[in-house]
Amino acid sequence: MAFVVHYGSILGVAEGAYARAVRWTEQRVQGGCPLIQHDIIAQELAELHMLTDPARAYIYHAAWAADHREVGL
Repeated sequence: MAFVVHYGSILGVAEGAYARAVRWTEQRVQGGCPLIQHDIIAQELAELHMLTDPARAYIYHAAWAADHREVGL
């Protein structure tokens, strides 16, 4: 069960970094428009989001499985 807590905290850091990157790219203007409107930046942020979503699902499933395992197994 300790690994779930450890990986959960790592996921929290990753999600926080993603949220901070999104806020920064929304505010930073380059070439007359916010960075988030540039295709390559939006693509990179989407790829980061695609990495954190399955990780969250995996951690939730692992926590659920640890919580619902039979006693003695």
